[in-house]
Amino acid sequence: MAETLAAAALGPQARGLPPPADLPPERRTHDLEPEPEAPVMSDDDVLRAVRAYKTEADDARRSRLALNERNWMAYYGQQDFSGKLPGQSREVIPKVSESVEALAAFVKRGLTEYGNWFSVKVPHRSPIPAAVIQKLIQVVLDQQQQLEEHRLNFPTLTSDAMKVGSLGALMIFKVSHYPYLARRFVPERGVALGRVEGQPPQMQPIERLTPVEQSMSAVVIDLIPPEDFYPDPTGRGLYVIHSVERDLDDVQAMADQGAYAPEVVAQITADFQRTEFEAFKSWSRAQDQTTPPPFRKRVVIDEFWGTLLGEDGRAVLRDCMCAIANERYVIRPPEPNPYWHQQSPFVYAPLIRIPFSEWHKAVQDNAVALNMAQNELVNLIIDGGYEAVWGVRQLHLDWLEDPTQAQDGIAPGDTLLVRQEVPAGAKVLERVTSGGVPQDALAVYNLLDKEYNAASMVNDVKMGLLPEKAVKATEIVAAEQHSNSTFDGIIKDIEDTMIEPLLWKVWLTALQCLDDFSAQDVIAAIGERWAYVLATMSPAARYATFAGSCQFQASGLSSTLARGKDLQKLLAFADLGTRSPFLAQTFLENYSAKKYLDRILQAMNIDPEGIELTPEERVQQQVKFQQSQQMQAGGAGQTGAQIPSEGVPGLTAGGGGGRAIEGSAMPRETMGRGPGPGPGPSAPPGPQPSVPAHPQPAPAAQPPVYRG
Repeated sequence: MAETLAAAALGPQARGLPPPADLPPERRTHDLEPEPEAPVMSDDDVLRAVRAYKTEADDARRSRLALNERNWMAYYGQQDFSGKLPGQSREVIPKVSESVEALAAFVKRGLTEYGNWFSVKVPHRSPIPAAVIQKLIQVVLDQQQQLEEHRLNFPTLTSDAMKVGSLGALMIFKVSHYPYLARRFVPERGVALGRVEGQPPQMQPIERLTPVEQSMSAVVIDLIPPEDFYPDPTGRGLYVIHSVERDLDDVQAMADQGAYAPEVVAQITADFQRTEFEAFKSWSRAQDQTTPPPFRKRVVIDEFWGTLLGEDGRAVLRDCMCAIANERYVIRPPEPNPYWHQQSPFVYAPLIRIPFSEWHKAVQDNAVALNMAQNELVNLIIDGGYEAVWGVRQLHLDWLEDPTQAQDGIAPGDTLLVRQEVPAGAKVLERVTSGGVPQDALAVYNLLDKEYNAASMVNDVKMGLLPEKAVKATEIVAAEQHSNSTFDGIIKDIEDTMIEPLLWKVWLTALQCLDDFSAQDVIAAIGERWAYVLATMSPAARYATFAGSCQFQASGLSSTLARGKDLQKLLAFADLGTRSPFLAQTFLENYSAKKYLDRILQAMNIDPEGIELTPEERVQQQVKFQQSQQMQAGGAGQTGAQIPSEGVPGLTAGGGGGRAIEGSAMPRETMGRGPGPGPGPSAPPGPQPSVPAHPQPAPAAQPPVYRG
């Protein structure tokens, strides 16, 4: 049966595990003074303040959202060709989508392929080791996809965030507490009345599955679209507003759980939607704009986090949150921040930072303009090719016997019937102008392509991959060094300003609601001992012990980039060592080839031990090697054996003075000696016939004979 971690706290104690150590005196219970009552604002004042904040934030982001729309159009292969004439080319090169997908794949690879992509540091006397905290956070990240069908796992969610950051500047995450009903099925045995034909009814045992629901909690991570995010444009962090559209049924379900005021939600009856970004959201999700059925009511909720100011400019409520529906219903009155970390649940960061800015800059802002120039140039080349073939032609329509012949155009090979009075030699159809491909078009295109690669800051080498074409190692190093520090800085900023704060906020939120976590998931991750230690601590003591002492360090992306660099350096070292025999000899005398190969395999994320030969395989390999040597030695001995002379022109039995055959392994003194009883005739004195260095085939009509 499903149970929470707090409900399972007494289980390990019954199994003999030691109880936790006593809390120090300063952490023991004592009489607490009641918290002071927070000031109260009327609903009208709350609506006025939140609307004014939202208008201010929306005015500051209009130019940024316009760039986002242009970037997303380029990502989907769309461009404004309204100025082109009919018949002109409208081709688009998918450079933007390729570079964005490469960067997203690089980040996903850094979070999945290299084991532990983050580490935890704890104080020296921490009651729980760092490895346990790391496993517990990994449980929170891994269970995202199991909570709801539409949720994604953390690597995929981070990969999508990189796409949003490349095109829309900001990557925005929301870390929040998520109560849910965990449903499990347990077998239940019982009896039921069974009927068998021809027999009286009898009670028979049965077994069926019974659903059991248990209220539990989890920490969820959501990726927020930039158009739904309204931060304080001054950079002073006075407020953050998250606007989201939900179904009325979902809002009612959240009200039943206590998130919103049920009596206010009951007043919402009309459908409400935002028309400003409706078309943008449709095509940015690669789908058409739809019209929902009339019975599906939509509600737009503005969730406010920050400080509410009064008419005099002074703070009335600090660090509070509230929620407004359809810009007129306060479905959650202002209340103190429910999270103990006293911050908003949002973690947002850009890929390219601009000092003193809230929206910063997207990677594709400059690259998209270059891609659009490439599209125009390619279309110009295509149109020039068409013009070179077809050109612009003029037609004397009154010379045609039937003017309808040119009604649908004149195709190649058509025959035109002309009138009798047309002058001899006159052309009824002739070209007046012709076009062609500009001579420097390809050179300009290559220049734009080079500039695009530099602007997008992604290529195969900087992504830690080998190039597709065969290039020298020195060229790989040169490409890696080009703007290398810029890309390294972006990767480091991603880890420092996004991933590490995200892990920290996930950990703090988990500490606050850990009692309602699934005991089965926690025990499976960290074991009964450490689960018992956490469960027996109160939430306040647990939060005070670990909240400010744990530090997180993300290294998956940096490790991925470092491995690619190491591989390039190792290949460059091998290329340098094989340039001359002197360097090759020095390499073999001072360095281990096996260790060098192991380093290359490790840089390629391949475990050398997984492909090494076992002791049995080594013995088998040595046996095969010895057998092959023996076979080669036996073949060489057969090659050096004597060849019988029967049937060989120019060699007679018993001959003692024959000449050697060029290229034969037979010694000269054995040539001409046959199995006959006595020596054969010898060659006459005088010069011997010359033998060419390379034997030439004799003509078929004149077979070789012995010239005695």
